[in-house]
Amino acid sequence: MREFPAYVSHEGLPRKPTEVRLANAPLRWRVIEVLNAAQNVVIKERPARKIYHLLVFGPMPYAPERSGEFELIAVDYVDRSYWWIRPEPNEPGDQPGDVSDSVGRASA
Repeated sequence: MREFPAYVSHEGLPRKPTEVRLANAPLRWRVIEVLNAAQNVVIKERPARKIYHLLVFGPMPYAPERSGEFELIAVDYVDRSYWWIRPEPNEPGDQPGDVSDSVGRASA
């Protein structure tokens, strides 16, 4: 699973993500819709405070010279700085995963 460090901007009450920026490159995406969200989840045995499954608009994964809409996963891990993002599907040729696998393991 390839992930990249990022910043997630939030606005409003309740707070919702509005923009995602890559931490180490000048790439940013506008959040169109929050498709799913959960708190206190475990992802591949790593605890996370929050996970978002987002529909975003901006540079396309693996082809940043083109812009368009795609799905993005953003995770705020308990033991790591930054948010960590990955496109969904994660690599060219992958099949889309289901973020609800992680959401389903949310702790109370």
